[in-house]
Amino acid sequence: MNLVNYLMYDGNCEQAIEFYQDKLDADVLFKSYFSEMPESDDPNCQIPPGAEDKIMHATLKVGESELMMCDDPSGQSTSFTGFAISISVKSASLATQYFDALALDGEISMPLAETFWSEAFGMLTDKFGVSWMISYDGGKMSAN
Repeated sequence: MNLVNYLMYDGNCEQAIEFYQDKLDADVLFKSYFSEMPESDDPNCQIPPGAEDKIMHATLKVGESELMMCDDPSGQSTSFTGFAISISVKSASLATQYFDALALDGEISMPLAETFWSEAFGMLTDKFGVSWMISYDGGKMSAN
């Protein structure tokens, strides 16, 4: 089994993809727009009005993981609450790099600092409203 986060944006998925490419060195594995949907007589498979240039589905490779995303075609406001995406990195300097990059125009809820379980841990919400936890445990969580 493989659990993958799937984020639904409120019309700004394309900007989020570009942000994560720049800040997290993410690679786009797949990206399609609603305008690329094949024609169908099925009323449930129609391009939502005004969504032609919006992201129907995208998959990003972030480190060793995948992150999926789209623009929500329902027209309802999206809200990223009740979860955070956790990134575990291999050095304190990389934790600082990613934390500072994701915090740009976002909101820091816990500054990156040493804790009893981690050499570097911090929490923030990025400018798209997605919550992140960045950590480098430095071997503190490893079994002896």
